[in-house]
Amino acid sequence: MKSDGGPSRAWFAIRIALFALTGALLVSCAGMDRTRDAEMQRVLAPTGKLRVGLYPGTPTSILQGNAEVEPRGVVHDLGRELARRLGVPHELVVFSRNAEVLEAVKSGNVDVVFTNASPARAKDMDFTEPYLEIELGYLVPRRTMILRLADVDQPGVRVGVTEKSSSDSTLSKDLKKANVVRAATVKLGVGLLASGR
Repeated sequence: MKSDGGPSRAWFAIRIALFALTGALLVSCAGMDRTRDAEMQRVLAPTGKLRVGLYPGTPTSILQGNAEVEPRGVVHDLGRELARRLGVPHELVVFSRNAEVLEAVKSGNVDVVFTNASPARAKDMDFTEPYLEIELGYLVPRRTMILRLADVDQPGVRVGVTEKSSSDSTLSKDLKKANVVRAATVKLGVGLLASGR
Protein backbone atom coordinates (compact mmCIF):
# COMPACT_ATOMS: atom_id res chain seq x y z
CA MET A 1 0.00 0.00 0.00
CA LYS A 2 2.34 2.66 -1.20
CA SER A 3 1.08 5.70 -3.03
CA ASP A 4 4.25 7.69 -3.62
CA GLY A 5 7.05 5.31 -2.72
CA GLY A 6 6.86 6.09 1.07
CA PRO A 7 5.11 4.29 3.88
CA SER A 8 1.33 4.50 4.07
CA ARG A 9 -0.43 6.76 6.55
CA ALA A 10 -1.65 3.67 8.43
CA TRP A 11 1.91 2.39 8.90
CA PHE A 12 3.03 5.85 10.00
CA ALA A 13 0.19 5.96 12.57
CA ILE A 14 1.15 2.49 13.86
CA ARG A 15 4.79 3.58 14.27
CA ILE A 16 3.71 6.69 16.18
CA ALA A 17 1.48 4.55 18.40
CA LEU A 18 4.38 2.11 19.05
CA PHE A 19 6.73 4.99 19.92
CA ALA A 20 4.10 6.42 22.28
CA LEU A 21 3.54 3.01 23.91
CA THR A 22 7.31 2.44 24.28
CA GLY A 23 7.70 5.88 25.81
CA ALA A 24 4.85 5.25 28.23
CA LEU A 25 6.38 1.90 29.25
CA LEU A 26 9.79 3.49 29.80
CA VAL A 27 8.27 6.24 31.95
CA SER A 28 6.27 3.62 33.85
CA CYS A 29 9.38 1.46 34.39
CA ALA A 30 11.36 4.49 35.53
CA GLY A 31 8.55 5.24 37.96
CA MET A 32 8.64 1.65 39.25
CA ASP A 33 12.43 1.90 39.62
CA ARG A 34 12.04 5.12 41.60
CA THR A 35 9.35 3.50 43.77
CA ARG A 36 11.51 0.43 44.33
CA ASP A 37 14.56 2.58 45.10
CA ALA A 38 12.55 4.70 47.55
CA GLU A 39 11.30 1.53 49.26
CA MET A 40 14.85 0.16 49.50
CA GLN A 41 16.02 3.45 50.99
CA ARG A 42 13.15 3.41 53.49
CA VAL A 43 13.91 -0.17 54.57
CA LEU A 44 17.71 -0.09 54.59
CA ALA A 45 18.33 3.55 55.52
CA PRO A 46 15.29 4.73 57.50
CA THR A 47 17.15 7.77 58.88
CA GLY A 48 18.08 8.99 55.38
CA LYS A 49 21.63 7.72 55.68
CA LEU A 50 23.05 4.20 55.82
CA ARG A 51 24.53 3.55 59.27
CA VAL A 52 27.14 0.81 58.86
CA GLY A 53 28.22 -0.97 62.05
CA LEU A 54 31.84 -2.13 62.25
CA TYR A 55 34.72 -2.62 64.64
CA PRO A 56 38.44 -1.88 64.17
CA GLY A 57 41.44 -4.11 64.00
CA THR A 58 40.47 -6.63 61.35
CA PRO A 59 40.67 -6.25 57.57
CA THR A 60 37.24 -7.88 57.22
CA SER A 61 35.73 -4.93 59.10
CA ILE A 62 37.82 -1.74 59.21
CA LEU A 63 41.45 -0.78 59.56
CA GLN A 64 41.46 2.71 60.97
CA GLY A 65 43.21 5.33 58.89
CA ASN A 66 45.34 8.26 59.93
CA ALA A 67 46.38 11.60 58.44
CA GLU A 68 47.96 9.88 55.43
CA VAL A 69 45.81 6.76 55.03
CA GLU A 70 42.03 6.58 54.72
CA PRO A 71 40.13 3.89 56.65
CA ARG A 72 39.79 0.69 54.64
CA GLY A 73 38.51 -2.83 54.95
CA VAL A 74 35.95 -5.16 53.44
CA VAL A 75 33.00 -3.90 55.52
CA HIS A 76 34.09 -0.28 55.17
CA ASP A 77 34.18 -0.58 51.39
CA LEU A 78 30.97 -2.65 51.10
CA GLY A 79 29.05 -0.20 53.29
CA ARG A 80 30.23 2.78 51.27
CA GLU A 81 29.26 1.07 47.99
CA LEU A 82 25.84 -0.02 49.30
CA ALA A 83 25.10 3.57 50.37
CA ARG A 84 26.18 4.83 46.95
CA ARG A 85 23.86 2.38 45.19
CA LEU A 86 20.99 3.35 47.49
CA GLY A 87 21.68 7.01 46.77
CA VAL A 88 22.10 7.95 50.44
CA PRO A 89 25.06 9.16 52.51
CA HIS A 90 26.87 6.53 54.55
CA GLU A 91 27.84 6.85 58.18
CA LEU A 92 30.45 4.63 59.79
CA VAL A 93 29.41 3.64 63.31
CA VAL A 94 32.58 2.20 64.84
CA PHE A 95 32.45 0.11 68.01
CA SER A 96 35.39 -1.25 69.97
CA ARG A 97 34.38 -4.88 69.49
CA ASN A 98 32.11 -7.11 67.43
CA ALA A 99 29.79 -7.90 70.36
CA GLU A 100 28.89 -4.20 70.52
CA VAL A 101 28.15 -4.17 66.78
CA LEU A 102 25.72 -7.05 67.24
CA GLU A 103 24.03 -5.27 70.17
CA ALA A 104 23.64 -2.18 67.95
CA VAL A 105 21.71 -4.33 65.45
CA LYS A 106 19.29 -5.42 68.17
CA SER A 107 18.78 -1.86 69.43
CA GLY A 108 18.38 -0.41 65.94
CA ASN A 109 21.41 1.89 66.24
CA VAL A 110 22.84 0.64 62.92
CA ASP A 111 21.15 -0.24 59.65
CA VAL A 112 23.53 -2.83 58.26
CA VAL A 113 26.40 -4.99 59.48
CA PHE A 114 28.54 -7.57 57.74
CA THR A 115 29.06 -10.48 60.10
CA ASN A 116 29.18 -14.25 60.28
CA ALA A 117 25.81 -15.90 59.85
CA SER A 118 24.83 -18.21 62.67
CA PRO A 119 21.54 -19.62 63.97
CA ALA A 120 21.85 -17.50 67.14
CA ARG A 121 22.40 -14.29 65.16
CA ALA A 122 19.57 -15.13 62.77
CA LYS A 123 17.17 -14.59 65.69
CA ASP A 124 18.07 -10.88 65.65
CA MET A 125 18.84 -10.14 61.99
CA ASP A 126 18.27 -11.28 58.42
CA PHE A 127 21.16 -12.49 56.28
CA THR A 128 21.87 -12.22 52.57
CA GLU A 129 23.84 -14.72 50.54
CA PRO A 130 27.50 -14.86 51.67
CA TYR A 131 29.65 -11.96 50.48
CA LEU A 132 32.92 -13.43 51.77
CA GLU A 133 34.16 -16.89 52.64
CA ILE A 134 37.06 -17.26 55.04
CA GLU A 135 38.82 -20.45 55.90
CA LEU A 136 39.24 -20.63 59.66
CA GLY A 137 42.54 -21.63 61.17
CA TYR A 138 44.77 -21.17 64.17
CA LEU A 139 47.56 -18.65 64.57
CA VAL A 140 50.32 -20.15 66.71
CA PRO A 141 53.65 -18.86 68.04
CA ARG A 142 56.75 -19.55 65.98
CA ARG A 143 58.12 -22.21 68.33
CA THR A 144 55.15 -24.43 69.12
CA MET A 145 54.31 -28.05 69.60
CA ILE A 146 51.01 -27.49 67.78
CA LEU A 147 51.67 -28.75 64.27
CA ARG A 148 48.34 -30.34 63.31
CA LEU A 149 44.69 -29.67 64.03
CA ALA A 150 44.59 -32.67 66.39
CA ASP A 151 47.28 -30.98 68.55
CA VAL A 152 44.93 -28.10 69.42
CA ASP A 153 42.34 -29.86 71.58
CA GLN A 154 44.75 -31.09 74.23
CA PRO A 155 45.04 -30.45 77.99
CA GLY A 156 47.13 -27.35 78.74
CA VAL A 157 46.54 -25.74 75.32
CA ARG A 158 45.00 -22.26 75.52
CA VAL A 159 43.07 -21.04 72.51
CA GLY A 160 42.35 -17.33 72.31
CA VAL A 161 39.13 -16.00 70.78
CA THR A 162 37.40 -12.67 70.60
CA GLU A 163 34.68 -12.68 73.23
CA LYS A 164 31.14 -13.32 71.90
CA SER A 165 32.45 -13.89 68.36
CA SER A 166 31.32 -16.77 66.19
CA SER A 167 34.73 -18.39 66.88
CA ASP A 168 33.98 -18.15 70.62
CA SER A 169 30.66 -19.90 70.14
CA THR A 170 32.05 -22.60 67.85
CA LEU A 171 35.27 -23.36 69.73
CA SER A 172 33.57 -23.33 73.14
CA LYS A 173 31.43 -26.24 71.90
CA ASP A 174 34.06 -28.06 69.83
CA LEU A 175 37.08 -28.00 72.13
CA LYS A 176 36.73 -30.54 74.92
CA LYS A 177 40.23 -30.53 76.48
CA ALA A 178 41.81 -27.17 75.54
CA ASN A 179 40.98 -23.98 77.43
CA VAL A 180 39.25 -21.16 75.57
CA VAL A 181 40.68 -17.77 76.59
CA ARG A 182 38.45 -14.84 75.70
CA ALA A 183 39.75 -11.39 74.74
CA ALA A 184 37.50 -8.33 74.50
CA THR A 185 39.04 -7.18 71.19
CA VAL A 186 41.16 -8.60 68.36
CA LYS A 187 44.04 -6.34 69.43
CA LEU A 188 43.95 -7.66 72.99
CA GLY A 189 43.85 -11.21 71.61
CA VAL A 190 47.01 -10.57 69.57
CA GLY A 191 48.62 -9.23 72.75
CA LEU A 192 47.67 -12.39 74.63
CA LEU A 193 49.28 -14.51 71.91
CA ALA A 194 52.43 -12.38 71.80
CA SER A 195 52.87 -12.58 75.59
CA GLY A 196 52.28 -16.33 75.68
CA ARG A 197 49.09 -16.08 77.70
